[in-house]
Amino acid sequence: MNRREFLTKAFAGAVTIPAGAAAATAAAAEAPGAPFLRDLSRMLRSRIPLEDAIARLAQKYDSSSELTPLCRDLLGDLRGRNGRVDEKSLIAIFEKHASCFTASQVQRIRDGIRSGALDQVA
Repeated sequence: MNRREFLTKAFAGAVTIPAGAAAATAAAAEAPGAPFLRDLSRMLRSRIPLEDAIARLAQKYDSSSELTPLCRDLLGDLRGRNGRVDEKSLIAIFEKHASCFTASQVQRIRDGIRSGALDQVA
């Protein structure tokens, strides 16, 4: 079935999205970390260094945001290592702030850090 046929059937109600998939998609969209991941991915794809990208995101999210502690911890870790990325410590920081992300987002972050493709997580 090509895209056009699929869309035609979907609008006619002949194709349904499994309830679990719809719920997972809705949960990911509602997670406070979703915009953070999109912004981070865009910056990294634009070749902005990780430390600079996190600093810009820290400025974007004010002190009332759930993401402020995450940005502060990431910046502290990167600055303490003079901008060098340590995958284990980055993963630990994201896991520490897992309440900002869905389980699948945390897994994608973990996989992105390990594979060097953090810019592809959003």
